[in-house]
Amino acid sequence: MVCPSCGAEMRVEDKFCRSCGVRLPSTEPEEMQPGPASIITVRSHSGGVPGWAIVLVLLCVGLTVWFLFTVISTVFKIKDALRKAPNGVSAAGKASQPSGTLVSVKPTITGPHLRIFKPGDSWSYTATATVTRADGTARNGTGTLEKAIFAMNLSGAPCLVEQTKVHLVLDDGTPLDRVSHLYFQQGVTGDDTEIGVDDGSTSSVQKASQPGVIIPGDWTDSPSSPTDLTFGNGMTEHLDTTVVPGDNFMTLATGDKTDCWTFNQNTSESDGSTTSSSGTFSPGLGQYVNGSLTTSIPNRDTVNITETLTSYALQP
Repeated sequence: MVCPSCGAEMRVEDKFCRSCGVRLPSTEPEEMQPGPASIITVRSHSGGVPGWAIVLVLLCVGLTVWFLFTVISTVFKIKDALRKAPNGVSAAGKASQPSGTLVSVKPTITGPHLRIFKPGDSWSYTATATVTRADGTARNGTGTLEKAIFAMNLSGAPCLVEQTKVHLVLDDGTPLDRVSHLYFQQGVTGDDTEIGVDDGSTSSVQKASQPGVIIPGDWTDSPSSPTDLTFGNGMTEHLDTTVVPGDNFMTLATGDKTDCWTFNQNTSESDGSTTSSSGTFSPGLGQYVNGSLTTSIPNRDTVNITETLTSYALQP
């Protein structure tokens, strides 16, 4: 470095000029003087939760409780309405439909009184069968059995008709189809009085000159009594019916529930034909839930069918 006064060369560590004696300026950096420190103020909230937040929480809790109460109350009202609906009918008044289209909450079908049938009532069954020919050979088969109710006049008198259709395919591929009709009138208590029968053609109806009750309507006292019928062609028919109270409360394939009784009926005709039916019967449905039917005709086939209810539709 050089002296600012005389220009003489100096050493860095010299504090005075060796030539003119002038004080040389300091070459050391000036020390930083401490300044005022930056102050960051943190304010604390010591006043607690604001009142508006508490009100908001209480409002949310109240709305939640009200919503849950409304939903639960509505569910119970729907169940109660369906429970009080007529047999086989939903609360909306719609008849129960075949399996897969029934209302989600199923009605309870109860007895002990036999259902008052309505035109349009129908029942569907799966069927397995054994057919024994007149020559003694036997074939097994599977298929369906369908029952339906419709109305008509028989000799000017209004009546109901129960149509039974059996469709089977035997193990040798042979189809077996049979249709029959039972003509009856139903009393206010549900008694079924047979007034005619045919073998599949309404033009071949044999009218009963002496009708008789074939299914009692009131099952309170477990009715069991014989019935004799006489038809216009001279044929006679004898029925023995036995009803035994059941302790079963079954859930059907459709999901509905029904009380069930044991029902047996044996029929013999003057031409030697016999029919025997037995099984679990629902008075509220008016039909078997499951059962077996054996029909034997002299010099013809003997058919034994086991049936299981799969669906039904009952009119309101």
